[in-house]
Amino acid sequence: MMVIVVAGLTLAIGVTGMASAQNRIRVDRAIAALSDDFQSAFALVGRDRKPVRIIYDASRVRFVLTDRGGVNKFRIRSLGMDTEYKLKASGIVVSDTTFEIYPPGLAQSALSVTITNGNATPRTIAISRTGLVSISNQK
Repeated sequence: MMVIVVAGLTLAIGVTGMASAQNRIRVDRAIAALSDDFQSAFALVGRDRKPVRIIYDASRVRFVLTDRGGVNKFRIRSLGMDTEYKLKASGIVVSDTTFEIYPPGLAQSALSVTITNGNATPRTIAISRTGLVSISNQK
């Protein structure tokens, strides 16, 4: 009987730890993917010499890289529960839902995106007006 109790406790601790690790991995992957997308947006502006917009759509939990008119969609990054990231809209905080980058490679303002998932440490991507993308942990 004692062996079964000890085995059950060990299993419960392991499952909780695995869920926490899985949440951390999802946040880390989402942050890495968004970082690449944001850097790509600055590269697109440099290549095409046309403004690029990054739009956060909270209803669909996704980021869209598009031209100024919204006709050409360069990239769509879905982060919702139906994707590998399994994030909720409530776990994503964006400083501005529309972020525009102009042809010399300067953005209209700075942007920050904070992502949390369960009990994982929140991670933040900060983008400066000049295109510097940095990732940090929230304390």
